[in-house]
Amino acid sequence: MTVDDVTHRSPAPQAKCGLVSIVLPTYNRAYCLAQTLSSVLAQSYAELEVLVVDDGSTDGTDALVAREFGHDPRVQYTWQPNAGLSAGRNAGIAMAIGEFIAFCDSDDIWDRDKIALEVACMLADEQLGLVWTDVSAVNAQLEMLHPRYTRVAYPAWKLTPMDQLFPRRFELPLPSGIGTATAHVGDLFGPMFIGSYINMPTVMVRRSALDAAGGFDESMRAGEDYDWCMRMCREGLVGFIDIPMALYRIGGADQLTRPDMMVVQARNSLRTMLPLIDAHRDRIPLDTRSLRRVLAGRYRWLGQAELESGNRGAARRALARAVYYQPRHGRTLGLIALASVPVSLERIARSLYRRARRGSP
Repeated sequence: MTVDDVTHRSPAPQAKCGLVSIVLPTYNRAYCLAQTLSSVLAQSYAELEVLVVDDGSTDGTDALVAREFGHDPRVQYTWQPNAGLSAGRNAGIAMAIGEFIAFCDSDDIWDRDKIALEVACMLADEQLGLVWTDVSAVNAQLEMLHPRYTRVAYPAWKLTPMDQLFPRRFELPLPSGIGTATAHVGDLFGPMFIGSYINMPTVMVRRSALDAAGGFDESMRAGEDYDWCMRMCREGLVGFIDIPMALYRIGGADQLTRPDMMVVQARNSLRTMLPLIDAHRDRIPLDTRSLRRVLAGRYRWLGQAELESGNRGAARRALARAVYYQPRHGRTLGLIALASVPVSLERIARSLYRRARRGSP
């Protein structure tokens, strides 16, 4: 299934008003899937279906789901040959019949009021096509690392004042009945060219907005979230609920955010941005100089990632593009020098640089 397949499909005629379809792709995560599914099924919001898409697991995931959750009519399990996270999400989208669709990673744990809070936000503002919340970062043992991780994970948050990103805000009563959470509403399509702001593990979308934006690009092995979120933001307003509503595991060897996937993310970042700049330049609130600086940064990121992956020719080509957009950037010129000398000299230079950073003799 491709992006266009999901974009142009007709909304399911049996779509149920108020129903939340939770799309949960998984691959060889039987070791933690039961925790995730239990947190999803324990939601205080009652109207939901859980679509578990097993992307070719070989670790007994099918037996686990049947044994632990087969009795629950809200859970639908389907198996497919391994095709990647985007294919799993698209398969779940195709099965979903809810007015709202939420995405859950198979190693995360939701607060019991997450869905109820996001549905309340959607109902409070019918212009919203996508909402998400903050998360708390934990390790594999669920030990707290960052109680509010969104602004740590996405540096773009530090570059633009909150009231510029989200000109409108309102308070949402917490489903527990104690306190409120602030919902911030804005048009993030332009700011997303600087960097992402959105945590996929807590995203909920309105079905009509998803039908307009389309599904996930299955040719992307990493960076597919950014591509899809850009298209969702293109379709209209989004809302950030400023309270952690999920425990988000970081540092796992089976995560797509691991370092060896960085070059793929960098390539796909540019693959996402460049066509959108051509098609929607009038919606990007950056002057030409600022946009060139952003593009230089993306090519510099790609060049560094290619160099660290041993792709020296590709690194030089990417860094040359960075120089084109921002000619006198010292870090870019330094990376070009590293990419141009013999590998043995590059290793020496890197070692000296690390020692200097540590203050070693």
